[in-house]
Amino acid sequence: MVSYMPKFIIHFALVWTLLMTTEPLAVASSRTNLPKGLSNLIPSGFKLDFITTGDLDGNGISDYLLVLGPINTSAASAVDPDITRPVLLVINDGKGILRIVARNDHAIPCEACGGAQGDPFGGIDIAKGRFSIHQWAGSHGKCHQVTTFRYSDHASQWQLWSIKVEFSDIDPLPRPVLKTRAEGLTPVNFMDFQAQSCWDDWDN
Repeated sequence: MVSYMPKFIIHFALVWTLLMTTEPLAVASSRTNLPKGLSNLIPSGFKLDFITTGDLDGNGISDYLLVLGPINTSAASAVDPDITRPVLLVINDGKGILRIVARNDHAIPCEACGGAQGDPFGGIDIAKGRFSIHQWAGSHGKCHQVTTFRYSDHASQWQLWSIKVEFSDIDPLPRPVLKTRAEGLTPVNFMDFQAQSCWDDWDN
């Protein structure tokens, strides 16, 4: 007797597998071999969780972006939204001097704020004069939010430029939602930005 599986069941299984195995966007990162001068910039009580490099201010010189986490953690602290995960923007002057030009303790939600997804932090990538923070959340359905900040010469600050959210589920199919500065997004300075889950009603 030959057994078979209806096509719609096979399709359902394939989509489910893809959704459940999708990993956050991979970006260049390292926890070891810090460049000279960076370790001194990490404040007491914190450890390095993520680092990536790129031209943050668009001047052609490679800079650093660091994400820190508390040294002492527990199961309780992982779900505590008051436990900060500082993001540091570190500028390289091209002569070996590194300095922190911006810090935000609220740009990344707590480790358990992604629901069944777990840690919502999906990495940060840098393009010339801008950087994007990736955030994930969900279980059966998932959301992927990309929040981009762009350097403003006029303000000498990195300001919120766009928020893109993509939702995925068995039904409906993935659909992107994008809001940009041109569509009325408030130009909040990075240091003043506070992240929220991509499940929240972020577009109000």
